[in-house]
Amino acid sequence: MNQNLFVENNEEQLKKMIEEIAGKWPQLKGAGDPNTQDHLYLACKIVENLKLKLPTTLSDIETGMLLIDVMSKNFSMGLIRDVPPNDLAIRGIALSKEIQKQNLLPYTPIENFVISLFTYHGYFCMSKTTRRFYNTPFGHKEYTDEIRKNGYASLKEDWEKAEARRNPWVRYGVTITKSFIEKYHKKEDIVTNWIPKDSPYWDSIKN
Repeated sequence: MNQNLFVENNEEQLKKMIEEIAGKWPQLKGAGDPNTQDHLYLACKIVENLKLKLPTTLSDIETGMLLIDVMSKNFSMGLIRDVPPNDLAIRGIALSKEIQKQNLLPYTPIENFVISLFTYHGYFCMSKTTRRFYNTPFGHKEYTDEIRKNGYASLKEDWEKAEARRNPWVRYGVTITKSFIEKYHKKEDIVTNWIPKDSPYWDSIKN
């Protein structure tokens, strides 16, 4: 099959998958930001439905940071479950094309999309545990160590489940977080003294 035709067919399959899954989001588990659950859910459903075996060769930290930036600008604006399925699918294709354009991942459009979702989930959930404040309907409220640790425990469970299925990308997203937030956030807005010393959050120091 012609390579361009293969990519187009793969993108069309991705579009249909996003529309189908986003048309019936599950009920949320607990309170908080729905995006901390929905990126992971969407990625897992695509892997499950297509029986994907994801590549396990990880990108470097700098490439991962670029991937997070591309995700934020092309797909993850606002709550993704509130976006009409067709519009979310259009976002997914735009993200896939941008990943290819910047040569951030070398795989198929579907694989690149799913990897970016898993990576973003690891980064996004980890970064939320390092913030000093979170938004409420009544304004900013300060995170407590209990909230941070509960969020971290849930994320750790996610990356361990993924690794048990030979999927290292959620954990990889955690390793990107330190470099990313230190580049884009003020130092006084980041709280990290509670993070366990063996956390993959600290792994970016080694890269």
